[in-house]
Amino acid sequence: MKKLIITAMAAGCALMCSCGETPKAEPVKLPEEFETQLTYKQNDITFKADMLRQKDGSWSFTYTEPETIEGLTFTQTDKVITVSMGEVSYLADQAQIADSSPVKLIAAATDKLVTAKGLMAESGKNGITEMSGKLDGYDFSAGIKKGKLTSLKIGDELSVKFK
Repeated sequence: MKKLIITAMAAGCALMCSCGETPKAEPVKLPEEFETQLTYKQNDITFKADMLRQKDGSWSFTYTEPETIEGLTFTQTDKVITVSMGEVSYLADQAQIADSSPVKLIAAATDKLVTAKGLMAESGKNGITEMSGKLDGYDFSAGIKKGKLTSLKIGDELSVKFK
């Protein structure tokens, strides 16, 4: 009887311990080329932008909000970033744009999500796969559902939602 009770307790413990674990999943890669809309908040200001990632790894962000920067576009090809608004444009080396810039952080994270190399994956709620890894000294996590990015969190610096 004593052995039966101990065996039942051990089985119960094993079941309870495994219930809290997040199920592992296979890493999900983002497509090499995609378009999305994103929203993030910084210093109590909400920013919205259209993002395009090309198959060759280049990308562009065109801000739609706030109104004061509507139409501001960042485009990256190779190691050059073009910042433009209307008729005015400025060509900058990537080193001239701060590494903590939301544009650079979002682009770098999505580049990592395209390859999924070195990233961990877990099954989340509502069919979302939670991907996580490191990005330039920051921990980052992303939600991907049906091959589309739903959310991105980079350290305590940035939290982004995607449509």
